Order: sequence, then C-alpha cells, then structure tokens
Amino acid sequence: MKARDTHPTRVETAVDEEWSSLVDRLFAHIEEIVADFLKLFAEADYYEPRMVDKSDLTRTAHDTLTMLLHKLGDKPLPQELKSLSHEFGARRARQGVPEDVLLEAIRLDFRVLWYSLQRHAGPDSDALLVRNVERVLTTVEDYVSEVQQSFLAEQARLSRDSRLLTARHVSRLFTSDLTRPELVAEIADGLGVSAAAQFEIVLVVGEGVAELQLQLARGTISSSWFGYDRGDGFCMFREQGTPTASTSVAEELANLPGGYIDEVIGLANVPAAADAAALFARQASRSSHPRMLGTNEAWLAVARDLLASAIPDFGRDVREALAECTQYERDHLVHAVLAYSETGSIKLTSERLFCHRNTVVNRLSTFRQVTGLDITVPRDAAIALVVLHSP
Repeated sequence: MKARDTHPTRVETAVDEEWSSLVDRLFAHIEEIVADFLKLFAEADYYEPRMVDKSDLTRTAHDTLTMLLHKLGDKPLPQELKSLSHEFGARRARQGVPEDVLLEAIRLDFRVLWYSLQRHAGPDSDALLVRNVERVLTTVEDYVSEVQQSFLAEQARLSRDSRLLTARHVSRLFTSDLTRPELVAEIADGLGVSAAAQFEIVLVVGEGVAELQLQLARGTISSSWFGYDRGDGFCMFREQGTPTASTSVAEELANLPGGYIDEVIGLANVPAAADAAALFARQASRSSHPRMLGTNEAWLAVARDLLASAIPDFGRDVREALAECTQYERDHLVHAVLAYSETGSIKLTSERLFCHRNTVVNRLSTFRQVTGLDITVPRDAAIALVVLHSP
C-alpha cells in the first residue's frame, strides 16, 4: 500500500468561494487599507526625509496592495500592475533607499492585509483565515523577492554607469586643454569635487600596478581615490580633507613602488603633478626595496636625471676629481659632505659619524680642495648634493 504524503503544499492553490468573497470585500476598502499601511510606515520612520515624497509612497502603497489582493483572489492582474515589482524596485534603487529598509517596509503589507482580513472576515472565520495564512505570507514574500531582484539589478546598473561616467571625466582631465576654466569646472562637477580644492596624487609603476589593482578589487584601499591608467603606470588622485581621505598614503600604499605628491592646489594642476609623480616613481622602481617616494626623498635623484639629460657633462669635473682619491678617502669625504648637508652643524655631523669635530672640518676642507666646492656655501652645496646623489 502506497504511503500517504503527509507533507503540506507550500500554499493552497485552490481559491474557494468563501475566501474569494472575503478578498472581494477588501477591494471595496482599499483606501482604508492604504491608510493603515501609511500609518504603520510613518510610525516606523523607514525612509530619510525627502528620500521619497508622500505622493510616491501613497501611489505605490495603493498599487502594491491592489496587486496583492488580485493575487490573493487568484484574479488576472490589470495591465498597469504587471510590471509593478520591476518598476518599484528600480525606482527605489535610483532614489537611494537602502535594500534592508526597502524589504522591511514591503513586509508591512502582510501585517496590513492580515489585519484587514481579520477585520472583514466576520465571526466564525478562524478556519478560513488559518487555511489561507500561508497564502498571504507567500504572496507577500514572492513580491518581496521580485522587488529585491529588480532593486539589485538597477543598483548594479547604476554602479556600472557611475563608474563609466567617472572614468570619462577622469580621462577628460588628463587629455583635455585645461586652460579653459569652464571645462575644469565641468569635470570637477562630474567628479563631485571642488575645482579649487587641494589634491594628492600617486603614481604606481611596475609590479606594483598588479598589486594595486588587486587591493582595489578587494576594497582594501579607500574609495576616495580616482584612478587613471597612464600607460607608464597607474595614477590615482583624490581631494584632501574629506572624511574618506582620512588615511594617509603612507598607510595605504607605502610598500608599492611609486611617486607621491601632496598639496596640489586646483584640479587643473593634477595632470602636471602626475607627470612629476612619474619622475619620482622612476626612482622608486630602481630601488631594491619597493616603496612610495615623496618630494623630499626623490627631488635630488630627479634633479640629477634632468640635469644629466639637459647638460650631459654636468658634474663630470667633480666626479673625475673624486676618482683621483682612494676608495677609502673618497667614501669618508662623501659621507662627511652628505651628513653635514642634513644638519649644517659640525657638532651634529661629528656625532653622527662617530668622529672628532676637527675630523669633520678637515674632511670638508679636503673636499673643497679636491672638487672646488665649499659645502658651507649654499650654491656649491646644491651642486655637490646633486652630483653625489647615488644613481
């Protein structure tokens, strides 16, 4: 003998006359039901002020409850209600309503409908309501699911569109003639920044680009950055002083090879600052220890490279003169010059080099005799520092 299936179905599919009659009576009280919903909604205080206007709430509540009554009564949906869940979910996504808040608000429909069913069912209708409680719950939850799917799809589309539009504005920043203030203002408006704000710029190069992209995908880097692929590296910039820019570059990107410039005044100066950051990044890529180089760390190396490119013989006489010294003497002279340049103090230099102050004086004097540069004279010190900076 075949065992009897004792598992109940998810919801009764047949709509009996008594239930159909009860649902029909609710159609006549739709305005009352909508008012009940709006009252509960207002008490729950779901949406922020001005996020969704009152007329939208009222119209949506009326359409939703009417649609749910049609489904509860197993009646054909009017044409204007067939796409309700799609339009509703997409609209709330565009209005910026949080997903959890939206779904919780929709579930108020069950409470409102159930109260109305109890109110209009009449005496001796407990069995009728019990038979159909799952029908009501399932109908509402199916609607919740449909709205959620539409909401998430629209949210994803908006995110894609927003990223694409942002990328277009960033591309215009790096490829357009920024001498026109109206163009700069238009790009700034599109990016949601002030054209006159102060910015910081980072350019990551080499193997650091792949690591940077990985961190961006994981969301471990602040979303305050705008990105641009320059070809010679990946550039990022952001407005300083905003809540999302609270973490420093040193904290976020310190271990990646690249160049960093802060205090760039004005959006129009960002591309030129990115060019300078690329020069710093070039120095970082030569290091055996990848890191982010700022102006204070990289300017000497950049100056050396630019002067070597513009004046091929720059510093040759100094290098040739030092080459006449022994390696031991040359190392001591160079160390003394570099240490003194950091403090300008004979006493502090002697402490740093662990030698007598007279030894420091003698080494600086010897350097002057060998190279013709007096490190105590600012002009000579600048030349010496650039020439002596290690490649």
